[in-house]
Amino acid sequence: MRNNLKDKYNYSPLRNKIRIAKLRKDKQEIRTKDRYLAKQTAEEQNIQQLILPAVPKSRLEWSLKVRPTIDGRKNIVQYMPMLQRLHEDDWSWIMVKFARQMTKSAYLATAMGHLMTTKSNQKTTFCTFEEEALTAFSRDKFRTLWSESELARLYVDGATLGSLSSIRTKNNSSANLVTAVNSF
Repeated sequence: MRNNLKDKYNYSPLRNKIRIAKLRKDKQEIRTKDRYLAKQTAEEQNIQQLILPAVPKSRLEWSLKVRPTIDGRKNIVQYMPMLQRLHEDDWSWIMVKFARQMTKSAYLATAMGHLMTTKSNQKTTFCTFEEEALTAFSRDKFRTLWSESELARLYVDGATLGSLSSIRTKNNSSANLVTAVNSF
């Protein structure tokens, strides 16, 4: 009976060995392709690092080096310990509660710029309640980060600073600025 099953399902030890050898060869080819792709992306990252200037990994150091001036005035982070602690904290769900005109939007622009320049392939989003607030943040805070700082300007992809609602960087990161007016 056992021989009948082998014949019925076309089974033989030699065919089984051939199948296993083919599977091993396929796995080896996949591993080789994965290694090639990993090597290729590592080479692309090395090329990007040669082109783009080095920026500090710490958000506080980044803020002081890349943004020495904000809105034409000296960056006040170095004089305010509470802002230094805020910049040193990398937790993503931080609630910032300050009075009006007390660096909230400058902090958000710094956090978005830091993420976009220190890590490749990052997506950041700024969402606000109305179109006027979006335009004000884009024009007055976020775009000034990229235009005031020569170091940050080198990261911007393209000749301009993008559209009103988005900016792309050379390390394939992007920022989208959206409003809740039309339910996103």
